[in-house]
Amino acid sequence: MFAFIARHHLLLAVALVIGPSLFGGAGAALGQVIYSEDFEDETLAANTMIVNGTIASGFGSFVDPVPARASFSVVQDITAEIITFSFDVVTPIVRAEPASMEVILRAGIGTAHNTLQNADQVVESILFRDGNRGAYTNNGNETIFLVANNKASDLVFNSPIDGTPVTLTAFQYIPYVRNNDTDVFGQIKGISNYNGGQRPLNRFAIGSSSTAHEGSWAIDNVLVKSEVSFDNVIGPPPVPGDVDGDGIGGEFPDDFDPIRANFRKTVSSRAQGDLVRNSVVDFADFREWRSVFLGGGGSLEGIDLGFIAVPEPSTLGLLLSAFALVSGRRRPVCGRVH
Repeated sequence: MFAFIARHHLLLAVALVIGPSLFGGAGAALGQVIYSEDFEDETLAANTMIVNGTIASGFGSFVDPVPARASFSVVQDITAEIITFSFDVVTPIVRAEPASMEVILRAGIGTAHNTLQNADQVVESILFRDGNRGAYTNNGNETIFLVANNKASDLVFNSPIDGTPVTLTAFQYIPYVRNNDTDVFGQIKGISNYNGGQRPLNRFAIGSSSTAHEGSWAIDNVLVKSEVSFDNVIGPPPVPGDVDGDGIGGEFPDDFDPIRANFRKTVSSRAQGDLVRNSVVDFADFREWRSVFLGGGGSLEGIDLGFIAVPEPSTLGLLLSAFALVSGRRRPVCGRVH
């Protein structure tokens, strides 16, 4: 009985130590790009419209005149269970005194190319309404992220602010802002419920919500992804094993050092070693780097791998086999010789 309990506790300890890497964690599946626009030319998708705005210098510039309103809008069904809306604000929002001014992100129902009325919006983030909202600073160099849980079960992810777990229950959302001058995240507002409960998302828009506003603003890199993502860079798919973003994967030490430095840490970007995009640097990231490194003719000999304190999941079978071999041996019966 004692031997059984000891074996049971050992197996439990092994599972607790190695389990998350062996069985996979939340966010392990990669999401897909649902929509993107980088304003590099004047060609927009058929479902996209710019009102009172122009494309120039690689971004979209907008002016809210009287009595109209400016907006960037996309009419498209978005049915993913996890959604991150993101875009860059690349110039300060200017309010034409003494008029009112507002810039918001809204997603919701309907098919009109505008910034959605209150009854139409399902999720929203107000960046500026006669002043900054939440952690938004209006410095002309910020990125907005709105994470929406578009499903009937909980969504748990690591906060980009401090790495603590964030839980969105069914049909809730939360908007964040990253100050790109300081690389610091903040909240624009707290967790909110979908307006009206579960609702379809048929369109989204960025702009002002009424004709009472006067001012200007500019945006870039509008991106919608079917995952929790705090990286809104639009471009070709990343190169496997490429941490530093130079287009070459599996380099040592450039791609290896961030993985070693941040191993088992919560991070918010690929540049910190999160190659598989699950908000933590772990065995999966190391394995991707190692595969490319060895495939390119590299050797692990002489590389300090002491930061990996527990065996890889592939080693679990060997551990369990060894344990079974040891525990399966019969002890000799003392005092008798057969």
